[in-house]
Amino acid sequence: MCGIKYCVVLFALVLRTSISGEGKIVNEDEFGALCGMINLAQAGLRKIKEVRETIKGTIRIGSRCLELTGGRVLDTICEGENSRNCENRRTFWKKAESSSNKKIAGDGLLDRQTEEMIRKIGGEAADLYEDVTRKQWVPFANALEEKINEALYGVPWRPEEIKENTTDRKQLCQQEISRNAVHYPPASLSRDLLCVCAMDLESVRKHRLCCEFCGYEDNREVWKPNKDSWERWNFLRAHCAFLGEPKEDFEKLASTFRRLINQQHNTPIGVMYILGYQKRNSFWSLGLSSRGPMGPGVHYVLMGKEKTTDDIPWLKLLREVTMEMGQPAQDNVQEGEFTEALEKLEQDLEKLIQTK
Repeated sequence: MCGIKYCVVLFALVLRTSISGEGKIVNEDEFGALCGMINLAQAGLRKIKEVRETIKGTIRIGSRCLELTGGRVLDTICEGENSRNCENRRTFWKKAESSSNKKIAGDGLLDRQTEEMIRKIGGEAADLYEDVTRKQWVPFANALEEKINEALYGVPWRPEEIKENTTDRKQLCQQEISRNAVHYPPASLSRDLLCVCAMDLESVRKHRLCCEFCGYEDNREVWKPNKDSWERWNFLRAHCAFLGEPKEDFEKLASTFRRLINQQHNTPIGVMYILGYQKRNSFWSLGLSSRGPMGPGVHYVLMGKEKTTDDIPWLKLLREVTMEMGQPAQDNVQEGEFTEALEKLEQDLEKLIQTK
């Protein structure tokens, strides 16, 4: 008898949990897929920033070495180097010389040991400069940065805010195929993350949306697209960062995203793909499903015939960036490695100057 009562109580608890949606995070998989792409894009921006700062920093060190030695460091820049390395070093020292704010002339105050140490630091700065600029994508860093920003925000720069022109979430996230679709805001990762994970009325009342703590702070109230998109985007993006750097390559991330596309509508003028809008609750153990409202989601409207998910604007842009910059997981230089090497050179030079 007790066993029967226990089963009845357990059944009631499970049924209540299933019907109410407790324990289930709505759009959790969609959140993970979008975050993978966002984290990939952010890693690309950080890499571009690190390369730029390293190039500037090494030239600054080279310039200071020239000032301290009166340009005598230039006398031996090609010793033991092949012609290509020599040319690269000449390019570095030419830039260092042109960026110097002081007239380069020896003052004869350096002892031989100090000057040799300065030459060594200058040579290491030249080596670091060469390691950075050897990457084939570096000359195209500006164009790559624009593509990444366009994938993230729909514009080729990082905006100061995200403020939609409508208060209507449906108008922004549930676009339909029409002749006017070309005038809609382009698909971007920021728009998609907000459409899928920004709180709607139903989620505020009953459901956890996207991640365990995604419904707090700047995302605790119902989303107003024309008022609080920027704060909400930054909050949700921070939760994406908690997932860490993507360990999969771009194509695997793209495949994960494509598998979550749950509907496709074709017309003679275009195609629409749908991410999200799944039933919030289900009682899988008894084969029953709830009749509750769907979770939030986003439509991808692509005008033209034979369009596939690969034509979604931000997916297309990130594929191009990855082809240029390579897969982050396969990069033989870890993030921050150039910065660490630069900081060491700066510290070594500063100590040498202070003890001069």
